[in-house]
Amino acid sequence: MKIAASLLGLSLLLVGCAQSPYQLGMFIPGRIVSLSDGKILPMQIELSYGSGHMKAVNPDTGETFDGIYTAINETKSSQVSRPTLFGDQDVASETTVSDVSQSSAVLVGNKGTVIDVKMTIKAGAPPIGYGDGVDNAGKKYRIQF
Repeated sequence: MKIAASLLGLSLLLVGCAQSPYQLGMFIPGRIVSLSDGKILPMQIELSYGSGHMKAVNPDTGETFDGIYTAINETKSSQVSRPTLFGDQDVASETTVSDVSQSSAVLVGNKGTVIDVKMTIKAGAPPIGYGDGVDNAGKKYRIQF
């Protein structure tokens, strides 16, 4: 039962609560900020079960980016001993899944730029996240959504 509840929590990583206006497959907006010149690249991230698409565009060059992110929740397992009515010990296993995940993505541009991204995502309605990226020319970025 607790494992099923944990899996449900994992599946809601980027979805939030079921009654929210946010649905699987929809994209939410965000931005990628170049730390070298302050350029803002509008981006979108797909709401999913822990792996989904990301899109971005550089409005100055017209380069479009596409990629897939993968997010993994931290899980903690523990065993708890509890006394029973008969004086012996009952051992129960508990697994909890965090609502915060670590994720990574590679955004590939249609003009040769590749951005390696690491993000932290907190489940919610809407989910929120932040991260860092570095491209194949060494430029650094900050990701926010």
